[in-house]
Amino acid sequence: MRVCIKCGVPLTAETAYSNYLEKNDYTCILCHRKHAKDRYTKNRTHILDNKRVWYHQNRKRKTQYEREKYAKLRIEVLIHYGSNPPQCANPFGEHKEPFTDIDCLTIDHINNDGAKHRKEIGQSKIYIWLKTHKYPTGYQVLCMNCQFKKERRCK
Repeated sequence: MRVCIKCGVPLTAETAYSNYLEKNDYTCILCHRKHAKDRYTKNRTHILDNKRVWYHQNRKRKTQYEREKYAKLRIEVLIHYGSNPPQCANPFGEHKEPFTDIDCLTIDHINNDGAKHRKEIGQSKIYIWLKTHKYPTGYQVLCMNCQFKKERRCK
């Protein structure tokens, strides 16, 4: 049985640090985390300087990557709560044909508690929140026109 070279704890597939499984020096996840934290603390300014330099050299590429990543996430969430391709739930019978303009589709809180929810999670994090919470119920896909009509009718 393999043991951690730092603390002596027996290692299993769950407790061993994955990069060390291929080498002869095995460590547990806890020892690896402690080592990584110590290394970061010791070299913090150097690491942050390197990150800052990399960010300034790759700002456009990173921004483009983040936009594409968020667009994919948004479509994934809209497909989950709508259909494929995403379309407005059309609660007022407004659309004669399915409304599928992806730029105009949004997530709607069915129980009209969106303002309260946005204050809890942050203004622009709804798609991330929905995915990390495994797509809870209580949401639907609406176009902006239907969102506006729903808001006006509920007042």
